[in-house]
Amino acid sequence: MKKHLFTLFMLLMALTATKANAFTITATANPSAGGFILGAGNYNAGQTCTLTVQADSDHYSFLNWTENGEIVSLSNSYSFTVEGNRNLVANFVEKHFPNNYHQFPDAMGITAIVFIDDVEQTSPLLEVGAICESESRGSELPLYMDFVDQWMYFLVINGAYGDDLTFKLYDHETQQELDLQCESPLMFDEGAEDYDLFSPFEIRFTSAVEASQTTNLFQGWNWWSTYIGQDDINGLLMLENSLENSGLRIQGKTASVDCFSYQGQPSWYGTLDAITNEQMYKIRTSEACSTTIVGTIVPMADLPITINEGWNWIGFPSDQSLSLTVALGDFNPETNDVIKGRNNSSTYFSDGSTSQWYGGLNTLEPGQGYMYKSNSATSKTLVFQSGRGNGNVEPNITPENNTFVPASANYADNMLITAVVEIDGTELRSEDYELAAFANDECRGSVKLTYIEPLNRYVAFLLVFGDKAEDLHFVLTNGTRTSLSDHLVSYESDGTVGTLTEPITLNFSTLNMENGLQKPISIYPNPTTDCFNVEGVGVLKVEVMDAIGQVILSEEAENGFVQISLGDRATGAYLLRVVTHDGITTKKLVKN
Repeated sequence: MKKHLFTLFMLLMALTATKANAFTITATANPSAGGFILGAGNYNAGQTCTLTVQADSDHYSFLNWTENGEIVSLSNSYSFTVEGNRNLVANFVEKHFPNNYHQFPDAMGITAIVFIDDVEQTSPLLEVGAICESESRGSELPLYMDFVDQWMYFLVINGAYGDDLTFKLYDHETQQELDLQCESPLMFDEGAEDYDLFSPFEIRFTSAVEASQTTNLFQGWNWWSTYIGQDDINGLLMLENSLENSGLRIQGKTASVDCFSYQGQPSWYGTLDAITNEQMYKIRTSEACSTTIVGTIVPMADLPITINEGWNWIGFPSDQSLSLTVALGDFNPETNDVIKGRNNSSTYFSDGSTSQWYGGLNTLEPGQGYMYKSNSATSKTLVFQSGRGNGNVEPNITPENNTFVPASANYADNMLITAVVEIDGTELRSEDYELAAFANDECRGSVKLTYIEPLNRYVAFLLVFGDKAEDLHFVLTNGTRTSLSDHLVSYESDGTVGTLTEPITLNFSTLNMENGLQKPISIYPNPTTDCFNVEGVGVLKVEVMDAIGQVILSEEAENGFVQISLGDRATGAYLLRVVTHDGITTKKLVKN
């Protein structure tokens, strides 16, 4: 009996001791929506308690553990030996770049570290976000890894293979998105398995540094845009001031300013009050000059451009040349969409198996402006892509080396004629021929025929320059023989005649070519304020006569070309006598 009482006494003593050594570990999330915690509860003294955080990874990041307001751990998995009751708080930060894009089929995880101006970052409040176009695809705050002594980001990024990713930073201490340039683009799924704790991906940023854009302008009309950010500068004022006395007009799509000089000082007046990176502008100058804007470069991903049906005036906010296919790599054109620059254009074609741009515009150039014609009734968003290997750009095709060369800078506008050529009713199949358009004996555009493989046709994408309604007639040449067409087209600024899939047909005859019809004599500009040019095969001499038929100027031609200055001659009409191998031709010239 005594033995049993002793055993019962010892059991009661053990139970009392166990109860005396039991402690409660509580853990709460701050804010409660930040996530949940595993591991809280009752523990005996000397036991190990491990508290683990599961954050709402799309919208919150774990920051630290605190107790009585003091930080006790930076690890999302906190272990300690129980020695008494404890009340811990897991603190979370709401993400600046939340991930709401789970419709993408895949996700990849990378381990990364962040550098700013080559300095590795150690702030627990610096959030990095993975961005594709303008979408956040995943973001995180760093965790401190003591065994490698680094702050590391464990990013889960949603997307599809081939997506181009860039990164942004947000400082939760200052509550500001940092104005930095990301120098570490990443393609989704590309080598993700290579980035781990011991070989993390290095996300590098550089501080925004001052940059300048200098663009050389022709005398006459130029299509211009800027890659210098406009948020913190008055780009229009810089543009006006840098033009000095050479600027005549800056034309936006819906507003413009004109320059007037008073006592030698230029002043600008009009409705255009600012310029943007997303739009292009037409600048008219009285002489060749250059213009400079100073500021910082803005990433193209931050400059989405809305593309509406019809013609859109678009800027090209890049400080480097990009091939057209790379720059528009994430855009979804439709067949017969057109993009044109000052001197060339390209048209898009897709039939399910082939998707390609055809024409003379192969590369987009910094400082140049463009126009995009969309055939979609629904608005789209264009974000230029920098891509990879963008140093491999193709040269643009211009009419500089053609038989006929238009004076494109004389005109602010142009139109596109897409045509196939027939000779005696048979469609021409050769890239050796050049098609040109003339108005009032002046060449307004010329282009070589281009072979379109999926259509098995040779097509002319003829960009024609002008500023008013005029009849255009067409000339076909192979460099030695020339033929005229009786087909007429009325010029219309930004007009389009024919498409890639339904081009117009221009008919020519071998009879004229067999007779050796020579290049028409071109006189341009006409009217003129001073100098004019006379050009044509066989031109020997040009004489200018006044109203009573007296020769007042005479110039010999060189290789069929001559330029004459009327200088301070009176305004009005003059007669030109053009002496050629085949005889004498008389033309009318007007001086304004």
